This record gives sequence, C-alpha cells and structure tokens, in this order.
Amino acid sequence: MEADRLEPPPEWEGARLVFLDCDSTLSRIEGVDELARRRGLDLGALTRGAMDGRVPLETVYRERLERIRPAAEDLAWLARRYEETATPGARELVAGLREAGVALRLLSGGLLPAIRPFARFLGLPETAVLAVPYAPPPAGAPEEAWQEAIEAACRHPLARNGGKPLLVRREREALGLQRRAVALVGDGVSDLEAAPETGLFVGFGGAAARPAVARAASLWLRTPDLARLLPVLRPAPRARL
Repeated sequence: MEADRLEPPPEWEGARLVFLDCDSTLSRIEGVDELARRRGLDLGALTRGAMDGRVPLETVYRERLERIRPAAEDLAWLARRYEETATPGARELVAGLREAGVALRLLSGGLLPAIRPFARFLGLPETAVLAVPYAPPPAGAPEEAWQEAIEAACRHPLARNGGKPLLVRREREALGLQRRAVALVGDGVSDLEAAPETGLFVGFGGAAARPAVARAASLWLRTPDLARLLPVLRPAPRARL
C-alpha cells in the first residue's frame, strides 16, 4: 500500500465544511463487527465486502442487523469501545478545525445511539452527527417490534449506497457552500461515493487500507494520525476572510 500523499492541489484553499467518517476513521474499529463478536458471530467478511464495494451496502446492512439485533446495552457498550479505540489525533483534528471556524459533521452508516456519545467524547455536539437512527425494542418485545426497528433503520439513506453523497450535498447546500469549500475524510467506498460532492476527498488507511480508495482519493493518509490533516484542511487566511 502506498505511503502518505498529503500535497493538496494548487487550487485548494482549505475547507469550510469537513465530513468525518467514524468506523475505521475516527475510530480504529468497525462497530458492527464489534457487536457481532459480542454475539459470538463473525460478520467481518460482509463488512469488508461492502466497504470494498463488492457487495451492495443495503444488502449487508439488513443481514447484519437481523443477525445481531443489538439491544440498548450493546449500543452503550459499543460507545465505550469507540472511545477506547479512538484513532490517534482524532480529538486534536476536531479541536483544531473547530478553532479555525470550520463546520464539522460526523457522517456514518453506524448506529446513532452508539455514535452520539463518541461524538461528545471527540468534542462534537450531537447536532453534528449524521448516522442511522435505531431504536432497539425492550427485552421481551415480540418479533414484530424487532422487524419494525430493523426496517426503520434500513430505510435511512446512510444504510445504503448513495446515501453519503445525498447527505453531503444536503448539508453543503444548507450552508450555502460550493463544492470547493468541502472536504471528506473516510476509509470506504461509501465515502468515496461522496467525493464528487466535495472539493477534496482524503482517503484514510490508518485502520483499514482499501486499495480502491487509495487509488481514487485526492489525498491519502496511511499513517494512523489524523492530526496530520490539520494543515491540509484548515482554511487558508484568504479563505477565512
């Protein structure tokens, strides 16, 4: 896998809005795989197939949820795992970008109840989190309740391919920004799908290095230290003005 490529194109003036992926980016784990192992399951091949672009995300998403059926206590446990496995430099990147006045969004196909506490740990407000809503039924709930919860999660745009570019465009337009002022950092093909909606896509391989992402990304960070992206993503003085 190739080394870091962190020289931005000459026209890049820094970001006013940055989207950060969660699993295998802000955290070194894939949350759904952690939940599966907690159940004694190995679903890593499904996750890798979706993140490498070999299997439709929506197919994998439903199958994993149906097999794991995470309860509220599982999601609280996963939130703690995210904190324990935060990528080096993640909190520094968030703090540095916020100090520079950059708007941040945590953009993830993960489950919202587990990602919201992790966002707070990183220094992000809950309003900055874009993830999949999921309301697990209480203990002893009938089968219908589980099916309704899973179905509701699978209807969300971030549970399928094409969801990330849709939300990136929506957030960018809501802030009145052009593509050239937007950056996205992520590790998977679902992140790469959103690259056309941004001025800069940074592929991150510090947790899971995916060749297709490395080849197509504008920049590539293989070193597991997200703080190295601060000089690239911070807006230039003329852009801030």
